[in-house]
Amino acid sequence: MVLWVLATPDSFRSIALRFGKTPGVVHYHYKRIIMALCDMSDTLITWPTHEERQVLSRAVLRRTGFPGVIGALDGCHINIITPRVNPQPYFNRKHDHSIVLQAVADCNLLFRDVYVGQPGSIHDSRVFRRSPLCAQLLNQPGQYLDNDQHILGDGAYILTDKVTKSLFYWTVQSELIMNRWIPNKCLVLMFKTDLFLTFRYSHLSVIMET
Repeated sequence: MVLWVLATPDSFRSIALRFGKTPGVVHYHYKRIIMALCDMSDTLITWPTHEERQVLSRAVLRRTGFPGVIGALDGCHINIITPRVNPQPYFNRKHDHSIVLQAVADCNLLFRDVYVGQPGSIHDSRVFRRSPLCAQLLNQPGQYLDNDQHILGDGAYILTDKVTKSLFYWTVQSELIMNRWIPNKCLVLMFKTDLFLTFRYSHLSVIMET
């Protein structure tokens, strides 16, 4: 039942009818499994080791021609019921109330870091600056990224030596070819990450509302 909830947009009522259960029973089992997965998150979502980063970097280089990338960084909104107290910070640009989930996924679509809870009105770059990952990259850079490694982000993020984003401006023909070919292939990884985030965490709004 829980897999059906996660894999389809069906409501608890329709899933309960399909499996011959009440909506309350479906929701009970759904919430128990989601909470169990959350408790296991520290063992399921881990930052890649030095050896894993080398493998991931080479895999992205083969696929895209872009060196040093160990993962893609992006965020998505998890809609929530309008808070009764101080709702303004949660009102996002899509005119919904939400919290922001930020994640880093590698080229195999495995989550390597997840940070959730910032109000929906906060920009992605500010969410990143507030995240533990940003502090860890600043305070312990060698432990999380080698000197020639970085995370790939979109235009929402500030360009640093740890977070790289695609370039869209060219001056000579060689740069035109390079910037059109390499970033667009890397954007596929970022786009897949965004879709993966949206699909994986869209159902969390149900938990937030209970």
